[in-house]
Amino acid sequence: MSPPARVSVLGSAGRPAPRCSRRRVWLLRAFSVAVVASALSFTALQASDCVYRYRQEPVITTRAVQTVRTLPLPALTLCNPSMDGMVLYHYGVSHGYPTNLTSLPWAEEGNLTIPIFLRQVFPAFDKSLADCRLLGRPCADLGRWQHRHTTGFGLCSTLVPDPDVAGRQVGDGFSIQYNHWAGYSEQDVGVQDGVRLVPQQKDARRLLVFLHARHEPFTPLPWVQQLTELAVQPGAIARARIELTIERRLSRRQAPCRSRAGYSRVRCLERCLSAAQLRAANASCRTIDMVSAAPLCATGAEYLELLSRYSQAYLRLDNELRGKVLIVLQF
Repeated sequence: MSPPARVSVLGSAGRPAPRCSRRRVWLLRAFSVAVVASALSFTALQASDCVYRYRQEPVITTRAVQTVRTLPLPALTLCNPSMDGMVLYHYGVSHGYPTNLTSLPWAEEGNLTIPIFLRQVFPAFDKSLADCRLLGRPCADLGRWQHRHTTGFGLCSTLVPDPDVAGRQVGDGFSIQYNHWAGYSEQDVGVQDGVRLVPQQKDARRLLVFLHARHEPFTPLPWVQQLTELAVQPGAIARARIELTIERRLSRRQAPCRSRAGYSRVRCLERCLSAAQLRAANASCRTIDMVSAAPLCATGAEYLELLSRYSQAYLRLDNELRGKVLIVLQF
């Protein structure tokens, strides 16, 4: 009887199966780690994109525009572009003012010292403010004056209504009378359904008139506060028809900027600009008036984005010469 046939379980050749080399094992492990790392990176990018989108402009769900007949009494800024730094200095010298101006607090208060200088050089400066009339009453009875010297606009005086009269509703017929001085000449300025400048001398200069929200200070920076100037030429009338519009917007979340009492978007952006100017190009900064989730502002383009996103209330003059005033309140 012949012996039984032997069957090899190692293959037909009778040799053992080849084992994986260490090099292949490490390659497989490295490939697995790369796949996991790529997945984690993709997840992190998705999460970062979601956070970025969340911090961007709120999604508008409701938008309504309503035309009204009255508005709260706005702040009024009158700018004399002829009163720049060099002109003021030469006027001071011609009036016998000392050429050495170091006695004034220039280092402590900067351009805020210019009104002090003007009061000593031009007695008519205080007289112009005292003679101002708004709605038939002295301007000093309705608000307080704030002065600021700006490049391009010269000396600007802003009448900020007091809280007890800020809620007074006015229409397009409110009037202001201001005794404007330019150099050695004085003119009578009347605003009644428009702006009129009546010069007394031929060398009279123009007066720039701005309207803006009471809680926002005047600033010449166009990307912070979009205000179109209404230039009042000697002997001419520039009419400003007021169109009152309230625009309400409801979003799914609260805007990053604080909407508390006393908050000023203009001051916030101006502080950010000052900080950015002290740093290198595209340097970012954050202000104390913005919550931690608010985006950083670094360049002029980002200021413009902030203006379009988080503006709460502003008034601006239309670019057309007819001087239509548009009031937009965003909530």
